[in-house]
Amino acid sequence: MSAHLEKSARIYQRFREQRATRAKDVRIDLPKSLAVVGYCDLIGYVTTYRGRTEYYVHEFAPGSRPYLATGSGRGQLFLVGGRYRFTGRGITDLSVSGRAIDARPKYKVTLLRR
Repeated sequence: MSAHLEKSARIYQRFREQRATRAKDVRIDLPKSLAVVGYCDLIGYVTTYRGRTEYYVHEFAPGSRPYLATGSGRGQLFLVGGRYRFTGRGITDLSVSGRAIDARPKYKVTLLRR
């Protein structure tokens, strides 16, 4: 297992609180240039946590927001820059000094369960 794969497995384990049972290296074709669309204020994602489907919505703090950018190819959407890390609690915004901070909510997000 490569060092990068091991590092990714540790991130997965901290967030999901379970060992990664399968992993693979994924090749990504990075474009030579990107078109910056604007700032990304929030991101939503679905994952399984402790055997249950969980819905997460992360609203970035103003100084932590990354750019949303796209390449010219299919499936090329990127978060670029920003002050955040992915930790055991998910996306964690950082202050200028590197401390974890929380954003003041400015959006109201409603999840519709079927």
